[in-house]
Amino acid sequence: LLILPLAVGFYGYSTTKEYESTALLYIQDTSQAAAIVSINPYATPAQNGASAMLELMQSETFAVTVAAVTDLANQYDLTTRFGQGLAYARLSGDIGIYPTAVGGNTLQIVADDKDPKIAQQIVVGLITVFADYFSTQRLALDKKTEQFLLKQIDGAKQQVQQDSDRVQQYLNAHPNLPPDSL
Repeated sequence: LLILPLAVGFYGYSTTKEYESTALLYIQDTSQAAAIVSINPYATPAQNGASAMLELMQSETFAVTVAAVTDLANQYDLTTRFGQGLAYARLSGDIGIYPTAVGGNTLQIVADDKDPKIAQQIVVGLITVFADYFSTQRLALDKKTEQFLLKQIDGAKQQVQQDSDRVQQYLNAHPNLPPDSL
């Protein structure tokens, strides 16, 4: 009776292989990301990058975007809510994703899965989507900043024009001012 659980346990252990894929990502500076995700000013860029990646992977939308650039897109219908939920469950439950800081600027990303191709695609997809996400968010933030600054410039130009008009009105009202008093 004791042999059966041991045999089943040994069979289960020998048939469930995990494959690991690892990549390194150099993160130069995370100060600009502070407007997009929470950044610890006392942590290294790699530590902040690992935290941001873990935080983003909690988002189903982000995780499904990562799944879309892998073969998981062929396994799950990502155009349906149900398929997206299955892909998210697979990414957040079955596949181990471990971003960790290695030194001050190097972020190591490890993905474990029973399919080596999926593990590799997850690492590559995560790096690609992570970089795209920050680029897109940074661009949107820069556009908002540009719009704000253009409004400020327009307001300043209007003020300069109003001031110039007032000076001209004053000069017209006082034509006999000596030139050195201007």
